[in-house]
Amino acid sequence: MKPYRPSNVTEVLMFSEQFCDCCHHWQGSDEDPIGCPISNATPTLFANPGDAEYPSQWVEDDDGKNPRCLAHHPRAARKEVETVLPLSPEEAEWLRKQMAKT
Repeated sequence: MKPYRPSNVTEVLMFSEQFCDCCHHWQGSDEDPIGCPISNATPTLFANPGDAEYPSQWVEDDDGKNPRCLAHHPRAARKEVETVLPLSPEEAEWLRKQMAKT
């Protein structure tokens, strides 16, 4: 696995449609009014993997295929998401830090 960086706006929009728009953390959802700390705080086209502000959760396979967001949680009621897809302690801490920045 290696960091994923979209190469253009079209790739950002495609990634966003596949992962962000249907994610529990997406901005404006009833379940999470704060929104996604990645999409709200990260200029992915202007930052580079390895930069402090670049989302380490955006990854792809070593061959450059299968881009994905490790923080993605399909939209559902919060209780259901926490039951089906609990956050690891590391993910929870990362989300707390990101939300504190926004």
